[in-house]
Amino acid sequence: MKSHDSHVFIERLIPLAFRDVLPKSIWGVLTELSLFFKEICATEIRPDAVEQAEISIIEMVCKLEKFFPPAFFDVMEHLVIHIPYEAKIGGPVQYRWMYSFERCMLFLKRKVRNKARIEGSICEAYILEEISNFTSMYFESTVQTRWTQVPRNDDGGSNMDENHLSIFRYPCLSIGRGSKKYLTDEELHIVHTYILVNCEEIEPYLQQFEDSLKELDPNISEDEILIVRDKDFSRWIKNQVDTGHIRSRMIQQIAYGPSKSVTSYNGLKVNGYRFHTKDHDKNRATMNSGVCVKGNIYGENDLDYYGILEEILELSYLGDGNSVFIFRCCWFDPINGVKVDERYGLVDIKYKSRLQSNKPFVLAEQAQQVYYTKYPHSGNKSNREWWAACKVRAKLYMNETLHDPDEEPNGQDDSNDFYQDSVSELRAQNVISEDEVISLFDANAPMEEVNEEDINWPMDTLLNDEFINDNEDFDCEDSESACSEDENEDYVM
Repeated sequence: MKSHDSHVFIERLIPLAFRDVLPKSIWGVLTELSLFFKEICATEIRPDAVEQAEISIIEMVCKLEKFFPPAFFDVMEHLVIHIPYEAKIGGPVQYRWMYSFERCMLFLKRKVRNKARIEGSICEAYILEEISNFTSMYFESTVQTRWTQVPRNDDGGSNMDENHLSIFRYPCLSIGRGSKKYLTDEELHIVHTYILVNCEEIEPYLQQFEDSLKELDPNISEDEILIVRDKDFSRWIKNQVDTGHIRSRMIQQIAYGPSKSVTSYNGLKVNGYRFHTKDHDKNRATMNSGVCVKGNIYGENDLDYYGILEEILELSYLGDGNSVFIFRCCWFDPINGVKVDERYGLVDIKYKSRLQSNKPFVLAEQAQQVYYTKYPHSGNKSNREWWAACKVRAKLYMNETLHDPDEEPNGQDDSNDFYQDSVSELRAQNVISEDEVISLFDANAPMEEVNEEDINWPMDTLLNDEFINDNEDFDCEDSESACSEDENEDYVM
């Protein structure tokens, strides 16, 4: 195994593989060690998290000494104690560990054509590649080269036409050739109401509708309002358009509802993910049909809804370009079918416990990707009904993940995520600004934008500053490369 494969095992699989095999005390120590490496090798490293890791790793090693013989502890086991300090001084691990060099050597070895002259063959191929790269920089922008290639999970870009509602401007790119099908009247009503409720421009009219219900019945409860809204709101807003109370052309287009004829696809690129339906993944080694959506339905508890993607549907409304993608999912019961270990951040799904609801639809822009894995067979038969749910990080570039700290991405709050996997977490805490990220860590930034003060940092600044890299996290689709955002991305010398 390569070193990255070892990190995949220690950061992702150890807590799952030994959960029902080892005693809880031993499994807890190994899980803490797994989360330690997960935190140290994360995309961003916060100073407070590193300082906490410096203390916790000493306790972990002491716990390990209780279970493993003294001969097990050599210099490599002692090395983990110094890793947090190295992270504070040296910055992200991507620029100090061997991943990038191993990846570079992989590309160099692939260039060998004459095994009798290995070095000369590598040099000749490398020089030819460099000449081609520099030449391609003078091509027209329409010519696809290494510098202009489409990102891995490119969603086609957003439609910035102001003549469309915001819900129709969200970037999505379908995969494959779609097939036509028809929705029933009940399905059409459910999905149309869901789209209306989640459309930003409809919110004033939704509030007006709820206020009218409260005027008719001051004692009406919130649950009763939700029931009446799901039943009558779509007809109410259509009646407002017909009577001339709403004259906005864009509102009129969405008020009349979508066409019964929809297009079904096997795959979709959205939010930096590549989704596939359950039937498409049935005979494949990878899983892209796991879906997670944040919700706030049962009281004040924020619940993550986990499910399996069954259909990808494109709905068409009146007007050119007015279409929206929705997912039809089979949801697991978020109350009785989901267990969350708050200490270690492990999520278990009882795959036989399904949510009994007539609302299987969700907007594609609201979905995050997860994958489910079974636990190894053990003597505990009850655990065989549970799957482990692991969230996948989106394949996005750094400059695409930066956003306004006061604005939640995609209307979702990631404050409950267990790992430091997004630049937005630092931005939300006002720890680092977008200009600091780009000027200090963007490899494409001009050299004159980097100040001497940014290079010659004093020791106090190094001990308290943020260190950010764009190291790729493991996901269910691509576990080969740790230093590349794209499996086809070439190294840069």
